[in-house]
Parts: sequence; C-alpha cells; structure tokens
Amino acid sequence: MYLNLNTTQVIWQRISFRPLVKYLVLGLLLALMWWQRHWLGEMWVLLGDRERLIEFVGQYGPLASLLIGILLVLQVIVAVIPGHALMVSGGFLFGFGPAFALNLATTVLGSQIAFQISRR
Repeated sequence: MYLNLNTTQVIWQRISFRPLVKYLVLGLLLALMWWQRHWLGEMWVLLGDRERLIEFVGQYGPLASLLIGILLVLQVIVAVIPGHALMVSGGFLFGFGPAFALNLATTVLGSQIAFQISRR
C-alpha cells in the first residue's frame, strides 16, 4: 500500500519541531557552559572580590563603560536581559555618579530606539 502525496504532506505538517529545537538550543548552551567551565569558575571567584573585579574591568578602560552602555541599550529593547543587574553592576564598578549618568543616558537611548522600532 502506497501513501499518496496528500497524506504524506499532512503527516509532515502535524509533526512539530519546536520542542526539538528548544532542547537542541538548551543542549548547546549546556555544552558551551561545560566547555567554558574553568573560565566561568574564574569569573565567579572574580565577582566575589570587588577590588579584583575593578582591576579586571579597568584593563579595558573606556571600553568597559561602552560595553555596559551597549548592554543597557539592548536590555531596553530585548526583554530577556536583566536590566537591574546591569545597573547595579555599573554602580558597583564605576561608582554612583558615573553609573547614574551612564544608566540614564543609555536607558533613554534604548527607549528612543525601541520607540522608533515600534513606529515602523
């Protein structure tokens, strides 16, 4: 007995690959974390010591504030990025005044970008 083309198409339309894709992405993320476990462990220890963290971030100079600024703009547009954690970490690293100015400027910029995206 042969299946006609319509039956085969219906079968393939009913198969959902979304759960498979979710598990594949989760597996890839876990594999990446396992592969980078030594680096992640070092970063975890570094986060516990403020002086070492400031020294580590200080190596990058103005690029550190630029990176946090870019992440803050993205967190306004992409809801998955934790904004409060980024804001607190900016204050932790740069002090209240500079972090406040950076947070305010990048949040306003991100809001303007999100507004322009929504208008299209």
